[in-house]
Amino acid sequence: MMRHPIDTNQHMRAAFDRLASMDDITLLSTLSDSLSDSSDLSSVVTAFRALVREYPASSGTSTKTVNRVGIIAAHSVPTAYWPYLIYASLRGVPVKIKIPAENISHLHMLADLLVRGLSTDNYDAFRPQWDISVKSGKELLADGYWDDCERLLVFGSNETVDTFRQHFSQPHRVIGFGHLESILLVDGISLQTDERWLIDLLTFGHIGCLAPRLVVSVDGQKPDRIAEVMLSTLNGSVCPDLGRAITLRNLLNEMRVAGINVWSSNDGMWLISANGNLPSKSIAGHLSIVSAPEILTSDTAIGALSCLPHHRQMLRNFAELSALASWKCAWGMAQFPSMRWINGGCTVPETLSV
Repeated sequence: MMRHPIDTNQHMRAAFDRLASMDDITLLSTLSDSLSDSSDLSSVVTAFRALVREYPASSGTSTKTVNRVGIIAAHSVPTAYWPYLIYASLRGVPVKIKIPAENISHLHMLADLLVRGLSTDNYDAFRPQWDISVKSGKELLADGYWDDCERLLVFGSNETVDTFRQHFSQPHRVIGFGHLESILLVDGISLQTDERWLIDLLTFGHIGCLAPRLVVSVDGQKPDRIAEVMLSTLNGSVCPDLGRAITLRNLLNEMRVAGINVWSSNDGMWLISANGNLPSKSIAGHLSIVSAPEILTSDTAIGALSCLPHHRQMLRNFAELSALASWKCAWGMAQFPSMRWINGGCTVPETLSV
């Protein structure tokens, strides 16, 4: 139980500084205690450091927080809702969260990191107030699980977000993120000389909402050349997975029948297509080469926009993409948003403010 919520701006900054100063030994010790699978330790460490290295941007509105917040987490990257859990915990806001069962270990790990990072004389009894459930979201909704929550953060499909908005009629009570597509800006030379773009695609198995699935060329490279360079590097980069291979093989055949330009890696774990249309659904291992106008004329919500410094200079031609993206970052950081991540049109403090 948390007896010492961190309310003042000065204490909040001090808390973030303390969490950011945690050494690797403490981090890895906590991870090894909490996670049975060590394969994603490096990614989780990177995600945590990205979140606590800077204080969240001010909302510019009331600093009064909601009394209780609910989080509906999808089968996605477990660190996606960490910014809200960290901020809510430091402000002393209880959280009711529905998560997939396989992500519980990550949640306990985050709690352990917060406890270890804030174990001082002032916060010796710090423990996040999290009520955790692994039941289905619809079942919990029908049971009134979230009825006492002033704010609900919904991660999932557009349909899931709509379900919650229809249930709770009060304006602004539900903040839904819905379907997102992240973008990787590329140029021919950098693809062959800077492999940080691989981190954007390989982290967390390419399943998260911030994993880039759209590829936009900033230097006029033809799709077949982009696909050739990317697939030659991606080939053999992930462990063989029969389910993923079958899904991508079926998608490959469907696209070929439809006359779509499509290319596959030799190991069958990656597929790149280019047909002038955005993909109708997200599939791990599938990338689509598109143009900026194609994205802008769609109703796609943009998650991460990952680019290199010299791409930012070229972004004058892609200013609208930059304005729409919720997370603008360098190659290799698409799936590691900071506390300054703006999602659903709101900053983290704004999301939890009255």
